[in-house]
Amino acid sequence: MLSEYIYPQYSPCNRGNSWKELVRKWQSQRITGVGIPSRMKMNMILLLLYVCLTCCSGHGDGSFGLSSEEHHDHHEHNGDYDKKMFLGGEEEAEDFSDLSPEEQLKRLRSIIRKIDQNADGYLTEEELSMWIQKSFRHYILEDTKEQFAEFDKDRSGIVSWDEYNIQMYDRIIDYDENMVLQDDEEESFRLIHFKDKKRFDHADRDGSPGLNLMEFTDFEHPEETDHMLEFVIDGALEEHDKDGDGFVSLAEYLGEYTDDEESVEYPQWIIVEKDRFVNDYDKDGDGKLNPAELLLWIVPNNKGISQEEIKVVVAGLAGKDPVQCSRDVVICPDMSLEEARAQGPYDVVVLPGGNLGAQNLSESPAVKEVLAEQDSRKGFIAAICAGPTALLAHGIGFGRSVTTHPLAKDKMMAGDHYKYSEKRVEKDEHFITSRGPGTSFEFGLRIVECLLGQEVADQVKAPMIL
Repeated sequence: MLSEYIYPQYSPCNRGNSWKELVRKWQSQRITGVGIPSRMKMNMILLLLYVCLTCCSGHGDGSFGLSSEEHHDHHEHNGDYDKKMFLGGEEEAEDFSDLSPEEQLKRLRSIIRKIDQNADGYLTEEELSMWIQKSFRHYILEDTKEQFAEFDKDRSGIVSWDEYNIQMYDRIIDYDENMVLQDDEEESFRLIHFKDKKRFDHADRDGSPGLNLMEFTDFEHPEETDHMLEFVIDGALEEHDKDGDGFVSLAEYLGEYTDDEESVEYPQWIIVEKDRFVNDYDKDGDGKLNPAELLLWIVPNNKGISQEEIKVVVAGLAGKDPVQCSRDVVICPDMSLEEARAQGPYDVVVLPGGNLGAQNLSESPAVKEVLAEQDSRKGFIAAICAGPTALLAHGIGFGRSVTTHPLAKDKMMAGDHYKYSEKRVEKDEHFITSRGPGTSFEFGLRIVECLLGQEVADQVKAPMIL
């Protein structure tokens, strides 16, 4: 079986993991190897599973380590964000970086044991979801504590409205809420300031002057508290309800998008967003989002965030029996590759890395057929580490810009069929390639971006301190 030549540390044996969930929690363990059926909910088939922890001491032969490259510019995803989220915060991530590879592996195994609440050796969807929800809450609380200390000038344990103004605007501001100012910019600022004051007062649950830490958390993160949601709705309507009717239409939902007259079909993200609008948010089917429906869009709960969008199905070349891999890790395919292909076509096929794993991909006629079919319909093909060498073996994507693990570069460039890139993640039309374990955060986020758009990718990325 192919999986036995890939070198994971731990794998989820639940059926149908969601991709967002995997992006958030598993990219520290480098899950790749994905094919996705073309349905609006983006059901993923984890075609050729590859898991590699951040420390990644080697791929069987010890030849592949981490890429030490930094991001080239702000347009590239920074994988540190996801790492901090998975490890528990910025300080934890910094401590982790100072550890030896052996100590990193030990630390990550400890974290995985915490996620595996029933200690059965497998991570279920519910366990993964609970972990990421806990990470969200931890992130929000830690972030708010830092802000609270900055705003609480007199160290009283309470942030007053004056202290808030001083920290935000370097002065105490006192507008007459009934007086309209003549200067447009000043009037706009007055309205924003008034809304802040209204939200500040509403967050003050106990009625005493100022906000304690929990009240300040409600103020800073109103989307996390039911009694603050009216302010979230008001803000969303102000931003998106351009005609002022109190609803958000499909056109307003899509924002600044305009049809490309030269294009024969909609961009993938438009197709996905239209489907989400119709099938996920517009519950009454009236073609617009009312305030309650608006919340489904702008404030999905953390559990929903960790489970929605893209589902993953693990498939194996030799069926779905559990496969024993290196370091006593078990991979549990959901189905055989043959069964998975019957559910296609796919939005994305992702090839994993590892020397022997990539070799197995390169020698598989079934993989060649999958790639050829995907390429012919211009469906996304993504590959990481040594995985892109399978593209070379099967004659796929010649002429494209690609990247690989540095140690696979010479093999990839044999025959000069590709243009080599040193980027951490390279995208050339429907091909996405990445360098190795240390870049799989960016790799996963780029896949999400290509499937669901930048906004969704940013939502996945936002709580992870990238």
